[in-house]
Amino acid sequence: MKYLLLVVFTFSFLNAQQFTKVSTGPQSNDGGDSRCVNLIDYDNDGDLDLFVTNGPLSKANNFLYKNNGDGTFTKVTDASVVKDPGSYDGSTWADYDNDGNIDVYSATWWGQKNSLHRQYNGKFEKINSGTIANDFTFSETASWGDYDNDGYLDLYLANSSENKANNLYKNNGDGTFTKITNGPHVTENKTSRSVDWFDYDNDGDLDIFVANEGNENNSLYKNMGDGNFISITTGAIVTDGGDSFGSSVGDIDNDGDLDVFVADHANQNDFLYKNNGDGTFTKVTSDPVVISGGYSVGSAFGDVDNDGDLDLFVTNAFSGNSQAKNFLFHNNGNGSFTKIDTGIVVNDPGWSYGVAMGDCDRDGDLDIFTANCFGANQNNSLYRNEGNANKWLTVKVNGTVSNKSGIGTKVKVKGTINGIPVWQYRQVAGQSGYCGQNLESHFGLGNAAMIDSLVVIFPSGQQSVQTNVTPNQVITITEKIPSGYLRGAFIVDSLQGRIPLTVQFTNISVADPAQPITTVQWDFDNDSIVDATSHTAQHTYTLPDTYTVRMIVSNGTVSDTMIAKELIVVLRPKTAPSIQSFLPTVTDTTIPKNGKVNFKVSIIDTSDSPVTLTWTRNSVLQSSQENTYTYASNALFPAPRTDTFKVVAGNEFYSVAKQWLVNVTNVIAGVDRHATLPSYRLDQNYPNPFNPTTTIKFEIAHDGDVTIKLFDSIGRLVQTNVKDTFTKGEHAVEMNAENLPSGIYYYTITTGIFKETKKLMIVK
Repeated sequence: MKYLLLVVFTFSFLNAQQFTKVSTGPQSNDGGDSRCVNLIDYDNDGDLDLFVTNGPLSKANNFLYKNNGDGTFTKVTDASVVKDPGSYDGSTWADYDNDGNIDVYSATWWGQKNSLHRQYNGKFEKINSGTIANDFTFSETASWGDYDNDGYLDLYLANSSENKANNLYKNNGDGTFTKITNGPHVTENKTSRSVDWFDYDNDGDLDIFVANEGNENNSLYKNMGDGNFISITTGAIVTDGGDSFGSSVGDIDNDGDLDVFVADHANQNDFLYKNNGDGTFTKVTSDPVVISGGYSVGSAFGDVDNDGDLDLFVTNAFSGNSQAKNFLFHNNGNGSFTKIDTGIVVNDPGWSYGVAMGDCDRDGDLDIFTANCFGANQNNSLYRNEGNANKWLTVKVNGTVSNKSGIGTKVKVKGTINGIPVWQYRQVAGQSGYCGQNLESHFGLGNAAMIDSLVVIFPSGQQSVQTNVTPNQVITITEKIPSGYLRGAFIVDSLQGRIPLTVQFTNISVADPAQPITTVQWDFDNDSIVDATSHTAQHTYTLPDTYTVRMIVSNGTVSDTMIAKELIVVLRPKTAPSIQSFLPTVTDTTIPKNGKVNFKVSIIDTSDSPVTLTWTRNSVLQSSQENTYTYASNALFPAPRTDTFKVVAGNEFYSVAKQWLVNVTNVIAGVDRHATLPSYRLDQNYPNPFNPTTTIKFEIAHDGDVTIKLFDSIGRLVQTNVKDTFTKGEHAVEMNAENLPSGIYYYTITTGIFKETKKLMIVK
């Protein structure tokens, strides 16, 4: 046996891969303060595209590069995912709504809102509703994982400052999420950096490993199978305190269970824990992986030399100088490693943050991409693997009963390498190694002539077993649908628009082919009236509102209902604001050169879009956002003269303006003379931001009815705060937002001829 191990080691070492740094293309000439790397096929054309997040305090746009099919990339500039600036760290891609299009969630730091973009009909749209899109957090990274095996992906978010408890959002299956608030996985207050969902105890559900920095112990939460988690408190894996930034899981010794690598910063040694197969881990203490020191951040397991075992790449950053270098460790074939010190991939100085491995050029070997950040202006790096003669296999999975992206799926491959039968094991994950992701499972096969067995175990428990599979190919495994199974599901081509809004609905329900769907019933406004019965249908909404949609499908024996709550947002048409009244009624005005005049405008807008007001004097900005403006003439200015004044009221679509003249005479008045105007005023709420109450002050000139309404950031009415009769004069009312999520809102007062809107912020 010792002789066999020596042969395997020598073969791996002599065939250690050489990498070439790619210098051409936008992916190698864009940079800045980059963070995360996702290698994902976002356009479903069969190759790996590239997404890179950027995280400076001042905010920046993320990068998306479309793979041209030959390992080169074209930069995408017109998608919402690259036109949404923020201070981004980690990102995770998955088809969370099971519509066949992959979506993306990006985590932000500095107390900002995180970003969820849903892809449908070939385009992306930012989701603005729900706590998942409106929590203000100091987040490092996030990962999708179906912890309750219901076929819908949930999201776990790692936080490292302020309220440091991590977040778990349960997918309700209708496009919405519920925030989970009970359990150690969402209440323990640690400085969390990264998260890995993986089934460490092989009991069929996803557990959670969290890397914590600041020399805090890392966290392992065992999934109990009933929606609850317990915190594991024994063993080195949760009692070693370190400045841990990230982690990666992989079967380094090909024994059928997942081992854990932890990247430690601050010139500390990294951690490596071997899974004992019984729910416990043994700490590795003498391997080059754990004695190399460094300022480790990201990591990725992958078989870079295609010899049948997992190698390890580790990034380094924030070392105090620009000479941090990354690590590459080659697996010796028995779960131990040799550190590689030659080649550009480990001798390219700078600061590398996230890393992902993937076969970008479809030549059968793993390329490496690193997100770089030295000086917040370092270009990112793509290293092309030049390959060797070893065999390989790439497996893509497609869930049906399980989540569409197949996250949590176990992929096992058996091949005879150097005369020895070898089983290899991967698990599809929503994140790996603090800021990296690839949903494909890549296997090196050495000199194996044939793949003896390919076993795919989906989260639902459904299995696919193939034998005598030809190597050197990309293969897609689709989950078999159980006998009699039926689950209603549909997609739409539009989530939001202005009346009249026509929406295309398409039935994508999952059903046993032997018992296909026989009837479909659509209720487009949830009024219990069937509006259509075809598999695809169109509906035109003519009234502004938020609509819940219901679909019922039946196979003649059983039926299933999908309800998408508040799915379609229909706004008023695009209209310009209109000036309802203007005071003084005679706008051209004459005043003495030490006089003043008050102007007041009342605006009506029916577009559900906030209105902005600007006042100018002789084309110079004087005031903004207020519906009143007082002009006081300075007695020292030359007179007589004529000044031109203008007020512009605009929404996001159109604007309307009013212009008038003020004649200033060469007269010093004994007292100020100004137009007498009724006094209307809406003050800025105080405090702002607030939680959960704030005070709104206003003034009205006449007795009358007053209404104050609160709208969300896309113009939907969320509550009416005031609807009463008030006497003329100043008043103060309290607003309670206890039941509303954090976010930007607009409050509008309406009374008589007066209407005004101001912005407020709720922070919880």
